[in-house]
Amino acid sequence: APFEGVASDDTENPSNGLKAPVMRSSVVAAESGRRSLELMVELPGVTAFKELALELSGSRIYLEGGGYLLDAPLPIVVDSDQTAAKFSKKSQTLKISAPEA
Repeated sequence: APFEGVASDDTENPSNGLKAPVMRSSVVAAESGRRSLELMVELPGVTAFKELALELSGSRIYLEGGGYLLDAPLPIVVDSDQTAAKFSKKSQTLKISAPEA
């Protein structure tokens, strides 16, 4: 039986109706030789960073809020203490940068 209140086009995770956002990642080499990870997550409909719960730990990202859920592996292990995240209201994207651990 179909779940109530869930859009029929959402096949990702019909049990909770949350969508996986589009994420682009790139590993950038810094002048110091230390690499860092740059992530761009597209979150259409999200208007403020406070709507989101973000957690980076080691080689995983967990992001929830605004109807989205992202739980994905990262290409490198990052230093979660040095993570910087900035949400752009205009483009509705979250930019995250974190140095390699």
